[in-house]
Amino acid sequence: MKILVKPIRGLIHEGAGGVACIIPEAKPLWLVGRATDEELFIWSAWEILGTDLASFQRVSALLPCGLAVLGIFYPHGAVTQLHSRLPALRLSASEEDGVLHGQVAGTEVRDWKVAQPSDLLIRASLEVSLPPTEAVSTLKSMIRDARQLHFRFPGSTLLPTLSDLRSLAVGPTVSVVPNGKEVVVEVFSEDFGASGCSNFLDFTSSVPLTQRMDFAAYVPQNAPVAKMAEELVEAAVQQLNILLAAQDSLGDDRNLSVRCFLPELLGHAVCLRGTEDRSVRQELHRLLRLPEEPLLVPDAALALPGQDNFDDNGWGCAYRSLQTCVSWYRMQHYSTEGVPSIPEIQRLLKCIDEAHKDLEIGSKKWIGTVEGMYLLQEYLKVDCKLMYCQDCADMASQAPQMLQHLETEGTPIMMGAGMYAYTLVGLCFDSASGDVAYLIVDPHYTGKDDLKPILSKGWVGWKNLEFFEKSTDGSFINCCLPLVPRGSEQV
Repeated sequence: MKILVKPIRGLIHEGAGGVACIIPEAKPLWLVGRATDEELFIWSAWEILGTDLASFQRVSALLPCGLAVLGIFYPHGAVTQLHSRLPALRLSASEEDGVLHGQVAGTEVRDWKVAQPSDLLIRASLEVSLPPTEAVSTLKSMIRDARQLHFRFPGSTLLPTLSDLRSLAVGPTVSVVPNGKEVVVEVFSEDFGASGCSNFLDFTSSVPLTQRMDFAAYVPQNAPVAKMAEELVEAAVQQLNILLAAQDSLGDDRNLSVRCFLPELLGHAVCLRGTEDRSVRQELHRLLRLPEEPLLVPDAALALPGQDNFDDNGWGCAYRSLQTCVSWYRMQHYSTEGVPSIPEIQRLLKCIDEAHKDLEIGSKKWIGTVEGMYLLQEYLKVDCKLMYCQDCADMASQAPQMLQHLETEGTPIMMGAGMYAYTLVGLCFDSASGDVAYLIVDPHYTGKDDLKPILSKGWVGWKNLEFFEKSTDGSFINCCLPLVPRGSEQV
């Protein structure tokens, strides 16, 4: 059997000749990944919380179809007796050189190679309507009828069922998202009490609670669409069975919402319920070995962002720079506040700044970097630093401070340069020569959401000091440096 291991933060790295080596850990960990007849592929390592069997069952319930708990890692070969129902893989490391070795079903294995998974993540979502007094029977009906689901794959207009796809000689062509590792499928239900096709599992009841249920699976890159649909049906049934088993512990809120998350540090998707509760998130962070960052808040779930439209051509650049900063905090899940419209920004500024108490809502009144700082502090409750540069040469001299901000905080910097505003998102600095270049998102762009002209015409691109000298005509530059909230309350 072929044994592969993905590099795992704080645990496994690639040694000489591609051999997997271990970074010493103080406690055992679950090993999660994919298993086929030909290979075992370890993708991640999770904390063992509670008794071994209960912890194993909990981890298994959070995984998408296609992934499973493969076994256990023991530090320094310290193997203990485990429940007979647990997986057969036992993994430890040599104390001398850290090279992995272990057993699969009692057979010694020493050849552990490092590799990267190539499997596709496929995911879908349903709106689940659960009658308050008929939860068990409703969930059982959903499980029974899951094979009646219809699928619309990206790039196709067809709505086949799993049975239809199995009978097709050639299935629909599937478009993969730009990262090449994900397929998002629309799933529809029919004859569940609603007329026609809908993505709503509806049952006749008074005051049903409608919530979103995400489900996901991993399949090989070359999997046919029938296989994808089969795995999605299995994933839906798996989630419904988990919810059915959890009925006694759901409580009065009957929270069925299951969301799909893809934390970069974990390296694969997980399907989680209850992440609205901070205590639940904190325990999940421990289980998944994630840092104290807002990685599992509800807004961090896989979703499509919205867009805003407002005609501010010729006067709204600082407003747009402010909106870019707010959207960054949203996309990094430090805030759930929506990106405010320009009238909303003006209304807030009118309330918090005595100098703008007579500001007319809807006017074309410009704002500057200082107002942007006031608004960020009030709207997002974040701290900010203000950097004053008397001219472009002075701004260049402060490049090390800007670079430190981008490396430690990572937030966009609002820039007021003369009569113009810009948003700084990157910086290249040569400390030997003093040369500096600034990666700018230009809020003066008013065209369509089309990356080709945005990039080719420099609306997002690297700018040198000459660019700012033309904008400022020798005047000063103000920079607002927003800070990142820190601490366990951000989990």
